[in-house]
Amino acid sequence: MWDRRRLLAAGGGGLAGLAAWPVCAQEPVPTQEPPFDQAALDVLPNLITRMAVIVGLNGVSNHPFVVDTGANRTGIALETAEALGLPPGPQVLVNGVTAAEPTPTVRLDRLFLGGRTFQNLILPVFPRARLGVDGLLGVDVLGSFAVTFDIPASQLTLYRRRVSLSRSRGSRLDNQIVLNGRQRFGQLTLVRVSADGVPVQAFIDSGSQYSIGNMALFNSVAARRPDVNDRRWTVPVIGATGDSVTGELAVIRRVNLGGVTLNELPTIFCDLHAFRIWRMDDRPAMLFGADILRMFESVTVDFPERQVRFGAPLGARG
Repeated sequence: MWDRRRLLAAGGGGLAGLAAWPVCAQEPVPTQEPPFDQAALDVLPNLITRMAVIVGLNGVSNHPFVVDTGANRTGIALETAEALGLPPGPQVLVNGVTAAEPTPTVRLDRLFLGGRTFQNLILPVFPRARLGVDGLLGVDVLGSFAVTFDIPASQLTLYRRRVSLSRSRGSRLDNQIVLNGRQRFGQLTLVRVSADGVPVQAFIDSGSQYSIGNMALFNSVAARRPDVNDRRWTVPVIGATGDSVTGELAVIRRVNLGGVTLNELPTIFCDLHAFRIWRMDDRPAMLFGADILRMFESVTVDFPERQVRFGAPLGARG
């Protein structure tokens, strides 16, 4: 089981389970100032990682759950489980960002969402302080829906597709960029994505504040751009248990998503436990966080169709 929400969020107002949060940044390796405002990494809006929907739990329908496309399993707050009197389930091993951690679970008879009922669920339990709400929805539930993030309106829509649309690789649909994906451990891994010319396996993680690449990607980028070795800054990535790994903050000049190019993207490079669990540590891979999602008017992660659809880049229309 994999759930990267087991992390320590730095500062207030954020979901206590961001994929990675650079804190206590050390002195930069080079002597020059970074080519971007480093303070921006601490003040990016966290609206996307906080988007939630109301779900029904055992017939009680007033429970807000955060939508997290990067979590494989749906989880519940300890306080919510206790209020509902949910019986305990087996202990499970949760694979966090730095290590695996034994985690208690509870048994839930029914979860109602978007006209569909999910039965006999076993939910990992986390303190409410880590979630900020009653729970989080992972891919085990979200996999039945298309999830649309409307960025300007700060709204989120889940819907089930009744009529299947034909897929087109890297094409446009209703003025959207459409990228096909492959199913890997429940996640949608995008194809036709590149970073500084390096083909990349990528997936959308709405619960992550920042985008993260593995070291295989960093090494491939550095082979094409040797200057990146002198323009990186060390940051720790801290797990919920206090364990930490070291990441490298650098700038990717161009990320290509089908017909859209994103320029000058600050990225954390780190061999997270996530990449090893998903068997994506030996080839260039990247996690797309909220920093990328908020560049578009909308982003739809359509699990049944195995597509991700990007609306127009914000500010692109006159």
